[in-house]
Amino acid sequence: MNERSVPQKVEFSDNETSHKTQLGLYLFLHTRRRRNVLRAADSIGNQLHWLPIEWRVKFKIACITYKTISTNEPAYLHSLLKHYVPSRSLRSSDSNLLSVPRVRTCFGSRSFAVATPTIWNALPLDIGNSPSICCFCRHLKTFFYKLTFRPS
Repeated sequence: MNERSVPQKVEFSDNETSHKTQLGLYLFLHTRRRRNVLRAADSIGNQLHWLPIEWRVKFKIACITYKTISTNEPAYLHSLLKHYVPSRSLRSSDSNLLSVPRVRTCFGSRSFAVATPTIWNALPLDIGNSPSICCFCRHLKTFFYKLTFRPS
């Protein structure tokens, strides 16, 4: 009886090893397929002039910021934005910058009051001073697209 239980354990062990091998092979193939799908999605996104998700979020935040600064609407967002006023006369006084509040945590840096001025201040001045929302969005998307898909 004792001899019979040993082969069952060996069979179970072989079966377990087989499952681990199959799982490893599945994960390897799944990861490989996923990489191929992501490469295809990147090339399709590049052809269609789509921005990656991270840059799309920045694009939306910048568009909302432009609308808020130019129209003072909605009031609850306009109250979160503070224009940067230097303590003395500087060349940046007329540059339409926003002051970035200090935060202590990474979670706080994701808030609208902090992320918005950070993204806005990183934009070139000619984009921020666009005459209309259509011009702003067109120039902004071109700017982000060039940052994202630089030829290597």
